[in-house]
Amino acid sequence: MFGVSSSENNISNLLATIIFWAVLGEFLYSYLISANPLSLTVIADRFIDAFSITMVFVVNNIVIKPPSKRYSYGFHRVESLMNIGVIVLFIGIALFSLYSSTIQLFTGWSSSSYSTFFASIISIPLIVLATLLLRSGKESNFHVLFLHSIQDLVIVILALTLSFVSFQFHYSLIDYLGNYAVIAVLIYGNRKIFTRTVKILMEGSPDNITKIEKAIEREFPMAHHLHVWDICEHQRVATLHLSFPKTSKLYETDLVRNRVEQRLRSFGITHVTIQIESDEVSD
Repeated sequence: MFGVSSSENNISNLLATIIFWAVLGEFLYSYLISANPLSLTVIADRFIDAFSITMVFVVNNIVIKPPSKRYSYGFHRVESLMNIGVIVLFIGIALFSLYSSTIQLFTGWSSSSYSTFFASIISIPLIVLATLLLRSGKESNFHVLFLHSIQDLVIVILALTLSFVSFQFHYSLIDYLGNYAVIAVLIYGNRKIFTRTVKILMEGSPDNITKIEKAIEREFPMAHHLHVWDICEHQRVATLHLSFPKTSKLYETDLVRNRVEQRLRSFGITHVTIQIESDEVSD
């Protein structure tokens, strides 16, 4: 909501952060007293979210720094570096959860889903509250976490359902099967974040690159060597060449350059570099 002040946003985001850590604490306590594998998997998801929202405060203070001579595009790629760190951490915790659960399953380790059930009940209204608090913020990073919180609700509701069935019918195998199911849902739900972050770090072209190329080629036949890539999730860069006859006037090339730049910006490109050259020497 655009009418919310910056200080109110900070308070809302801080409260959401506290809630994320509180929910993590609930499931951690649940696991410590019950050794339930379902709680362990939810802990992995809750820890990643609590760690991520905490790091967003740090990242937001870094990316607002102006570009420097060494970092001409600014510090926005720190977001991607943070995402990679979170992804590696998530994979590590998920593998540990799979390993621990499998060992418990084959060794006949007894566990209770009772505490997981009640931790899930308490967590649902807290996650709803955190989601509403994050929704009030305008910062893009916190908005991403708001969207992710909706997935968190699905995970906790799934854990609630599975743990209820498990202790109601005294069938602990459901806890282990549910553990694998939750991990699968987490991986599927985060797949786009994984692929998008890797694409940014590899300076891959956006999904609509073909549409951009066709539009530029159709409207500006003298354009060639167009390259588009993302610095971060909300900073997109483009470079291209414009070839003109050697008799062209400078103001004529400037008019075309301005039109090309505006057209590229209509595709969400925030920084454009255009090289002007004679059509007699262009490749």
